[in-house]
Amino acid sequence: MKVLLLSYYAPPLGLSGVVRITKFSFYLKRFGINPCLLTVRPIAYYHYDYDLLKDLSGIKVYRAESLDLARLYFIFFGKKIKRRKRTSLPNLLFPDAKISFLPFAYQTAKRIIEKEKPSLIFATSPPWTCLLLGVLLKRRFLLPLISDFRDPWPSGFIPPSKLHKRLLLPLLSYIAKNSDFITFVQRKTGEELGISGYHLPNGYDLPEEDGLLADNLLYTGNLFEIEEEFLSLITNLSEEKIGITLALCGGIREDFLKKIKRFNFVRYFGFLSHKETGRLIKRSRFLLYLAKPNQEAGIKLYEYLGAKRPIIYLGPEGTEAEQIIRATDSGVIIRKPSEIKEAVDLAGKKRFQFFGVEDYSFVKRARELAEIMRSLVEKRVVDKDLPGDYNALCRL
Repeated sequence: MKVLLLSYYAPPLGLSGVVRITKFSFYLKRFGINPCLLTVRPIAYYHYDYDLLKDLSGIKVYRAESLDLARLYFIFFGKKIKRRKRTSLPNLLFPDAKISFLPFAYQTAKRIIEKEKPSLIFATSPPWTCLLLGVLLKRRFLLPLISDFRDPWPSGFIPPSKLHKRLLLPLLSYIAKNSDFITFVQRKTGEELGISGYHLPNGYDLPEEDGLLADNLLYTGNLFEIEEEFLSLITNLSEEKIGITLALCGGIREDFLKKIKRFNFVRYFGFLSHKETGRLIKRSRFLLYLAKPNQEAGIKLYEYLGAKRPIIYLGPEGTEAEQIIRATDSGVIIRKPSEIKEAVDLAGKKRFQFFGVEDYSFVKRARELAEIMRSLVEKRVVDKDLPGDYNALCRL
């Protein structure tokens, strides 16, 4: 069975949103689903991961033109840019800053569908432009559509303007009405939107090799919205003289990096590929998870679980991440940075069980998605075979 995947972000770009669509593309084949992927032509970006590109070998990847700033920057200046502060630029265009991708992607997708004859469309966001593209294609070709929400609606992690929010809410209703199935990475997203959907979180896909275990407390990812908590934690580590290396990899602002590098037990590895990050996770003794506002469970949590290394969770009570850590018995929970010494001591002494962490792999996630896709296609076939008056009655 063929399916068409729509994702603006795809390899050779890196980071978590790219990992999700890449691993789905790779593992869906294992469960009888043959994906083809539509994405954008090369754009300027701050992190590239060519290891992820290898996962797409054997998969048909189509690239459409766009006139958004990232694409234009690539055309005129080259591919690499520095990571900038998150801005309100998406609020200036509707539904987001990638809207110029839509007309080009629509025309390319029409040719793909006519050639490949997919049985279903899977569109992932952000950008929300991809969800709108999915709806337009679904209405044109009458194919089942799965709309996938990776980030909170309506504007990801950046608060929208009042006007933008007013414009986006009808679009949400339009997308929900025209989607055959909706998936959320975070359970809270579905609850806040008030629309029915399926919780399909991220997963892990780590290298098989382990290597030597280092005496590290490792944090992976960016520090957006949690720099103060992180600095407080480092200060407490310094005062307590725990004697452990705090290892970091991912995107960190230069001025903040200078501030934390004053501590001689901090080691920064920079941006790493997903595969290199996985190796570092498996070779670290402890793994640090800092909860972020509006993010119930980041992709790093699942990678931490897959490594079966003790997790130290710092954050508020009741998040999805905390619930998973408790349910799997995979780490220590603290509320304040001042509790870090006790947490490291306990993590070093306790034998954790890691109950059912295999269920959080991307293989299992892809199997779930494959079952959803197959059921939607089978339902469509049954509905098409039923008499027209019966179908009309069911829609009442």
